[in-house]
Amino acid sequence: MRIISGILLSILALFLFSCAEKPQFPEKRSEKFPAAALTVSRPFFQYESNFADSLPEQIVGNELQQLKSFISKYENRDESFSVEKMESLWESENKRIESTGSEAVLSWIEVTGFLLEITGKPLYAEELQKLSTTENMGLSASEFELTEQQLAPFIFTKNVDHIFVNFFVNSSVEYVHSLGGKVKITQELTGSNSLLLKFSTTDKRYIEVNILIPSGAKNATVTEKNVKYVATPGEYCLIARKWKEGDVVEVKY
Repeated sequence: MRIISGILLSILALFLFSCAEKPQFPEKRSEKFPAAALTVSRPFFQYESNFADSLPEQIVGNELQQLKSFISKYENRDESFSVEKMESLWESENKRIESTGSEAVLSWIEVTGFLLEITGKPLYAEELQKLSTTENMGLSASEFELTEQQLAPFIFTKNVDHIFVNFFVNSSVEYVHSLGGKVKITQELTGSNSLLLKFSTTDKRYIEVNILIPSGAKNATVTEKNVKYVATPGEYCLIARKWKEGDVVEVKY
């Protein structure tokens, strides 16, 4: 009897350990929207008009190439893939990277957006936000459109009916709810540090809306129908409820 009990305890311990162990290929916490679902008001980039028509192309460094290789390893279920190693390399590269030239900028958006999708960590969303307001990325006027196409799908990301508002740009996204019916969410900037999040729905639908409050925000507030929600800088503010046509969230940061 004691032997059987010992075996059962060993099996239970092994089961609990396997449950606690992080999966090597984690499911994506959210995914970007297809370009067709998005509408973005121009100018997308704050400093778009500051650049010449052509600038020399930059070469992507070895570190960026290594970061991009992690994406292929994840997609191909390569046993050498490691989220922790990718995040560590991203952090060291982020401290010294000069995101200049279209090839480097596009690669940086690709790896940062991927890390946002699989980890859901706010710092990756904030890095994408920073790119949209960077004064000098070494891009020509003709390269801004391509960069916008790469960056815009991460303004909103989605996990079934959980929506993440990752950074603030005059924009909207339209999709079909899992229970049916169209949903449209629009960002309308009303000032340098405020915006309205507007909802348009064919049916009343439950959606968990996660709004990222910028880490540098002071006295941030998120209000919906006179209800104020916790708005902690550097974290997502969650509003979970059924939404209907005409609902509005006011964000001040």
